[in-house]
Amino acid sequence: MNDHIERLLAQLSAAPLKRLQVKSGDKIVLINVDDFIFFEAKDKYTFLYTVDQKHIVDYTLADPGGKLDKTNFIRIHRSNSINLEYMRELVK
Repeated sequence: MNDHIERLLAQLSAAPLKRLQVKSGDKIVLINVDDFIFFEAKDKYTFLYTVDQKHIVDYTLADPGGKLDKTNFIRIHRSNSINLEYMRELVK
């Protein structure tokens, strides 16, 4: 493969995630990263919360988190990752 194509592929795979696909009944829905409030790992599932819905996702908490923009998302616990735009306070 030529060097230019390899560089482009590397940039795409390293680029922060813009949308995530989730199953919703018989459909696959694309959700913009800006709409994510937080991820929660519970039992054997990972849930994605938006303002109006809770989705079960086919990713581990670390999988989408590896591609989420680190300036907007932080992992606050081993089972939670949060969008800083929605965080108002932290309580011990």
